[in-house]
Amino acid sequence: MNNSDNYPQLQALQKQYGILEKIGEGGCGCIFKAEQLSTGQLVAIKISKNDRSWGKDLAKRVCQQFVREVNICARINHPNIIQLIDAGFLSKFEPFAVFEYIPGETLKKYILRNRYLSYTDMANIMGQVLQALVHAHENGVLHGDLKPNNIMINHYGDKQHVKVLDLGTGYFIGKDTNSIKGINADKNVPFVSPQYNAPEQLRGNPPSSKSDLYSWGLIVLECITGQAVVSGQSMSTVFEQQLNTKDVELPDNLKYHDLGQLLQQVLKKDWSERYGDTKELLREFTKLDFADLRNCSVIDHEIGNLNLDHTIVSIIT
Repeated sequence: MNNSDNYPQLQALQKQYGILEKIGEGGCGCIFKAEQLSTGQLVAIKISKNDRSWGKDLAKRVCQQFVREVNICARINHPNIIQLIDAGFLSKFEPFAVFEYIPGETLKKYILRNRYLSYTDMANIMGQVLQALVHAHENGVLHGDLKPNNIMINHYGDKQHVKVLDLGTGYFIGKDTNSIKGINADKNVPFVSPQYNAPEQLRGNPPSSKSDLYSWGLIVLECITGQAVVSGQSMSTVFEQQLNTKDVELPDNLKYHDLGQLLQQVLKKDWSERYGDTKELLREFTKLDFADLRNCSVIDHEIGNLNLDHTIVSIIT
């Protein structure tokens, strides 16, 4: 089956790929599920939009950001990071990239479906994310936009395999990953997820490995509580929570546990005080013992207080 006739922009690829369906679309691009005809492998083809109403300058910037993602993915090869298969141009400002197709669900949907994650489940998933970050940082790459929607989970029976996605806002870094002075990146790349970006990113400063670890820490807390740490009805509320000097408040039962101690270090608002050694963090994280930790789900605490005697059904949105 080849639906390339329904997508004229993809006809240049029809000899190599059989287009199956469109599976995603954003303001700057589309993603198609396809089959690589030479191997039968399922792939995801991502193309950058070239809207005529944008003008040459905007089209060029969108193209450059797309090419940045391709260059970053070409530099790194890790089982927990989405794999680049092919890339090129359909037209002057219309690049494409072919990635491995990843079935499963995002971490965001997985949390919503389960209401919150057990410590064991969280440790398995976020440990794999941390392994991906170690590899990326060691190869001079920062993610820059780590969030639950950029983490895919593929379920194999009772096992889970994690893939980190969307490196389009990533950065190339110098050897000194703990220092902003080590950055060698385009400073015009904006923050895109204020709920998860580190404060220095929201202030317009270049990120470092510490910025990725801040995002990682927020996601760990979201996994085990069932709620995003930073939330609000308006963007100004989100910014206020992120940019004030008060460090993130941990659930009481975490404060004196080793997990809490690690999270306090990676969630420091002050960049200069925040932990930034990704490899060492992974080593400490894998040593944690969660046996004496009770559940700290916000949802369960609220249900317990209401003393409800019926089943709550999660709705996936």
